[in-house]
Amino acid sequence: MPKPRDEQKVRQQILEATSDWLLKTMSTQKFLDQLKTSLADSIFTSHVAVLVYDRDKNSYFVKMSTDDCQVPEKLVKLDENSPLIRDLKINLSLEKCDHDTRTEMKRFNAEMCFPIFIQDQLTGILMIGPRRDGKKHDQETVRFFQTITNEIAVGCQKEQYYLHSITDPLTGLYNRKYLEEALQQAFLKRGNRESNRVALAMIDIDYFKLINDRLGHQAGDEILKAVSQNLKKNVRSSDLCFRYGGEEFCILFTDLVRRDGSILVSENIDYTQTILRLIKRLKDNIASMAVNWNGREITISVSIGVTFLSIGDRDCTATQLISEADTLLYDAKRGGRNQVVARLD
Repeated sequence: MPKPRDEQKVRQQILEATSDWLLKTMSTQKFLDQLKTSLADSIFTSHVAVLVYDRDKNSYFVKMSTDDCQVPEKLVKLDENSPLIRDLKINLSLEKCDHDTRTEMKRFNAEMCFPIFIQDQLTGILMIGPRRDGKKHDQETVRFFQTITNEIAVGCQKEQYYLHSITDPLTGLYNRKYLEEALQQAFLKRGNRESNRVALAMIDIDYFKLINDRLGHQAGDEILKAVSQNLKKNVRSSDLCFRYGGEEFCILFTDLVRRDGSILVSENIDYTQTILRLIKRLKDNIASMAVNWNGREITISVSIGVTFLSIGDRDCTATQLISEADTLLYDAKRGGRNQVVARLD
């Protein structure tokens, strides 16, 4: 059994490590994964869980847990009338609380809870289980987890700022800045055989300027949002969608990915044809949809240029790949619009 000073040393090491992780990553999930590893076998708690509020579902979901058996629920309904939420909004920590709040904490086998605030909004909850040795949590441990809570909040806010900086506010797609960053990341993986194939599609809404001139920019905005939703709905989870600028969009396709997230490598799979079928289906889906605006239905079409690259097979930079897709896009427009033109690597 570690001595008290040993526990103090472990706590200090974890705090030093968390400060370092905050500097190195923009991802809250990566930060929490590192924290999970550090806390998994600690003597001063049997388990730790982080719940984060999902506004769309009006629920809290478990973003991290050191022991899934202790926190079996993955999506948790805790509304404004919940005793736990009510108390967390007025207390920096819950070690001592009333019966109703304690009952809710037992759902997660938690002895302590700490609120995670971002800009005065309750955004998440850090839940701490009992000590492994059966002792009560001391004030040193309470202060330790208060510090951890603050660092989680900093990590969440840092990620929010980063996501805001790479997201187009109108469509919710990634922006041009992040396209360049994502391509650089793809090019850095050139040594990994299972992650070296990419395709880049450049998409332009046909006659978009005419729509803006005749119906106004608000109608144009509705069309941009409708196309964006269509793209997000019909691509794979491994693909990234971007608003490149104006009425132009991009999709970055990487390797074929199974539903479980693993990469499918097979000589029998024609990567190029698979991506082309997906792109042509996207084009047809957009052509078949209608955008309602002031009582009228607006139909649109798109032109698409797509280029393929097996990284390392030919010299090509991220900038050149974008230029290739853009040139092919304008070939599609000059060829009559509402079509796909591709360069097969």
